[in-house]
Amino acid sequence: MTSESEEYKHEFTLPSLPRTTRGLPLPLSASPDGNKFVYCAGNSVFIRDSNQIFDCDVYTEHSTLTQVAKYAPSGFYIASGDKHGKIRIWDTTQSTHILKAEYALINGPIRDIAWSEDSKRMAVVGEGKERFLFKYSLIKENLFQDLDMFFFSIPVQ
Repeated sequence: MTSESEEYKHEFTLPSLPRTTRGLPLPLSASPDGNKFVYCAGNSVFIRDSNQIFDCDVYTEHSTLTQVAKYAPSGFYIASGDKHGKIRIWDTTQSTHILKAEYALINGPIRDIAWSEDSKRMAVVGEGKERFLFKYSLIKENLFQDLDMFFFSIPVQ
């Protein structure tokens, strides 16, 4: 037993393992420097350090099951999507994980997120009832309409 004068100190977090579903991929994302990786479990997003097993950070702001989380190429943001089609973009540089933006893009679970190289645009794919793919500009905060202008164009020979 501990006496009343002793204080409890948080030394490390034991994170849960990623949640798997039969027939669906397990999306993992690495930071641009390769030292950290991110995955979803329950309503939380876990950021793990690949060099130190007990170094873990947890983002718990989603209200439903998280499906995917991806690092931006700049390393400053992570975009995470949940079961109800909501995307949350949040800061990775601070332990409080300040929310930059939140969007309800698809009326169904988000399956994957892709960032552009400059971390200013993203593509979101999911199982929506009306739409399956959204492209979004974080600078102008508008949706793109033509797919070939988003990331790159492939020359046809």
